[in-house]
Amino acid sequence: RRVTNNPADDFAPSWSPDGRRIAFLRRFGHSARIHLTSAVGGPDSKLNDFPVGVIEVEGLFFGAQITWSRDGRYIVAGRDPRFAEGVVAGLYLIPVQGGQPRALTQPVHPAFDIAPAFSADGRRLAYFECESLGVFLPVLLPGRCAVLTTEIDAAGVPTAAPRTLTTQPVEPSGLAWSRDSLSIIFASGAPGPLRLWRAWLDASRAAERIEIAGEW
Repeated sequence: RRVTNNPADDFAPSWSPDGRRIAFLRRFGHSARIHLTSAVGGPDSKLNDFPVGVIEVEGLFFGAQITWSRDGRYIVAGRDPRFAEGVVAGLYLIPVQGGQPRALTQPVHPAFDIAPAFSADGRRLAYFECESLGVFLPVLLPGRCAVLTTEIDAAGVPTAAPRTLTTQPVEPSGLAWSRDSLSIIFASGAPGPLRLWRAWLDASRAAERIEIAGEW
């Protein structure tokens, strides 16, 4: 069943924790804005004018990922560095009921943070931190990216400095947590074609390639 009917591109859907709403991104030029709609359909509404950073390559979107807080009160998204004059291009905690977004991460220019993903227990946040190669170009071009994690308390405040989880180059196409919140799945193409990898938070073992997923 079709849920949205706007002629613009809608992508990166994310279920609210109670399953009643879907947050998603709607293309806005070469950036995106967060919209909300009922899970059963009907009109959608724009959350605010927060510019979400997405990487566009030949019409395809990468790093287009947003995530809900466990209590459903907030959405976390990465700020487009092309709209970050005077503020950091980090991850922001955006109140669903209205209010000013609050910065969660503080990347140092020209770095920017995108594609956040909460762990299942809601205590940790994983994301990509990328070097920007094209802040002033029509589309956002990333350089080298890494997977970072940080711990978040119940008030949505980071309780520890971010930690880099990977040393290999990663493709900023999206992240997924394991159900036990102990490891993270990401894509890497160095060397060779893109494959899925798993990295453990406690660094108890080296990152491992998920062979069953195949190439690309």
